[in-house]
Amino acid sequence: MKLKDFHKFLIENPVPEFKSQKQRTLIVVGDSKGCRLQNIVRNIEPENSIVWKCKGGRTSFQAADYIIHNIKHFVEVYGDIIIAVWTGTCDLTGFQSRSCRYTNHKTFSYKQRKYIDLSNVTVDDVITQYQRIVSVCQSYDSKVKLVFLECPQYSICIWNKTKGDPNYENFKENTEILNERVNALDYSIRQLNETLGLNAPKFGIDLMTSRKSNPSYKSSKVSYSLLSDGIHPDVVLSEYWLRKIVLCICTKCYY
Repeated sequence: MKLKDFHKFLIENPVPEFKSQKQRTLIVVGDSKGCRLQNIVRNIEPENSIVWKCKGGRTSFQAADYIIHNIKHFVEVYGDIIIAVWTGTCDLTGFQSRSCRYTNHKTFSYKQRKYIDLSNVTVDDVITQYQRIVSVCQSYDSKVKLVFLECPQYSICIWNKTKGDPNYENFKENTEILNERVNALDYSIRQLNETLGLNAPKFGIDLMTSRKSNPSYKSSKVSYSLLSDGIHPDVVLSEYWLRKIVLCICTKCYY
């Protein structure tokens, strides 16, 4: 999609006004992507009714632990709920370790907190954590509904460039591998959501640009222009994703 397409969507799809009462509360449990969306929430229904439980750097394992430990409290405080899980970014990539040399030529390794690379976490590993969340939510029957949000495409190369890595171009190949892994994860997420009976916004295709002559998914390329640092959405994309969450999921809270 192009920038004008996002603006057009926001204009043509305003925040809905619900005549019915809110029967469920949407709780988003995620990583820093969710923090970006939370920052642009306006004081209007139903945007301001979303409960954000997001934390930078959160993995799917950490999200599963967080939900397992807090779901009873969520139900006690909010009643019937929908939990939307938005992770994946901090699973498929992680901060890399690098070697440095002292002036006496001794070498040591350290955890470089700025630059990222592919991790050894697989798509199956992420889905295993999601299944842990499914199991605990199903124990609450109809009081808790669950949906998983797709992991948007992102760039190792661009992130490292914005953090000042002089060798960022060395990560172009790994960024392509990451794209394939994100596609595989999103496919698994869509299959999982089908079994749960809730639809989620298709974030996985929002950054894809199709060739006019052959607008198929396989012929598409990823455009990172609306990611402020290769990972996080800028203001326009944040508004767009928030609107899609409102239209696709918040509508299930009013009936």
